[in-house]
Amino acid sequence: MILPYGGQLINRLGTEDMWPSQKAYKATTTLSFHDFLFAVNIGIGAFSPLEGFMNETEYHSVITDGKLSTGLEWPLPILLRVSEKLAEKLRKGDLVRLVLNDGQFAGVLLFEDAFEINQNDYCQRVYGTTSRDHVGVFLSKRHPKMAISGKLHVNAIKLPTRKYFFQPAAMRGEIDFNNWKAPVAFSTRNIQHLGHKYQQDRAISEGDGLGIFVISGAEKPGSLKTEVVLNSYQTLCEKRKFGLGAIISELLLPPLYAGPREAALQAIMLQNYGFRKFIVGRDHAGVGSFYPKYASQGVFKNFPSLEIEILKYPDPLQCLDCKNFSFDPQCSHCGLATRKLTGTEIRELLLKNDRRKLKNLLAPEVLKYLVSLSGKRGAASDNFAHLFVENS
Repeated sequence: MILPYGGQLINRLGTEDMWPSQKAYKATTTLSFHDFLFAVNIGIGAFSPLEGFMNETEYHSVITDGKLSTGLEWPLPILLRVSEKLAEKLRKGDLVRLVLNDGQFAGVLLFEDAFEINQNDYCQRVYGTTSRDHVGVFLSKRHPKMAISGKLHVNAIKLPTRKYFFQPAAMRGEIDFNNWKAPVAFSTRNIQHLGHKYQQDRAISEGDGLGIFVISGAEKPGSLKTEVVLNSYQTLCEKRKFGLGAIISELLLPPLYAGPREAALQAIMLQNYGFRKFIVGRDHAGVGSFYPKYASQGVFKNFPSLEIEILKYPDPLQCLDCKNFSFDPQCSHCGLATRKLTGTEIRELLLKNDRRKLKNLLAPEVLKYLVSLSGKRGAASDNFAHLFVENS
């Protein structure tokens, strides 16, 4: 089986018998949901080889050279932002109690250092722009300027217990049990359309099993609810639509809006999960028009240490006549022109309740499942609007 990134699968999970007494803590800080997801990924080893939030040396190495201090390539800073008041009171070796918004205990950080983030420099290096029109820049500039670092222990009982949540070690066990030698990973926030199916079938022909990773961090308004996406794929699995088999898993990532760098982070995570191949499309993790075409595929030339093979597929194209899919601008079946299909188009058709067009773009099993959720037993007057995340 493929080795974890950096050679070792990290485990920074803690149990009740490990926690210090209340008096041992110098300070307490509340984790945002974004911070908590990062902490969980560190704890379960999805961010291997990281063992905690980055210190100042590591931070500057990552944003300047794209590498950890060990020389291993790394795409994004993994930071814990805090108030200046909290940062000033800490000294190296202090224990920081980590809690969730409801006050529940989430873990412990062994404080190493505190440092200030230059917001414009951070945004320019991470997102390639300082424009507030880029949603990643807009959100980043709302975070505190101070960050603290240190190794973590994450409270194991606060891990998700949902059906589709796998830790990397457990996923590796499933891969081994299924005797998959070249499993392929596919990450998504959307239901499968027939273009995705073409990519997945092509990838399975180059490997064996398929890992479907539904990104399940904070849901974005206007996107399909994570539960809907997960269950739609479960419907396909039950109908045995994936060759030698498939495993569905959540991939715990908040919306990062980091384009190519985010694609590279996903690749690292999926290698840690045990996958040998990863499908990366033209605009993987893209943000509007901020990144060049195929930038999310080109970024991998900067990651020679990655062992996971990147399947750099072009956009799947649908024939205007026979409706078959291929990667060719001209249909090999009937010689006519083809056109691109996007998740945005699928979302728009769902919101318009255009079932006639959807029949040519979704697998029958997926459309049947969505109709079953639309109320009134799928009457034509019903729509799919309630399947989407609403604006808060």
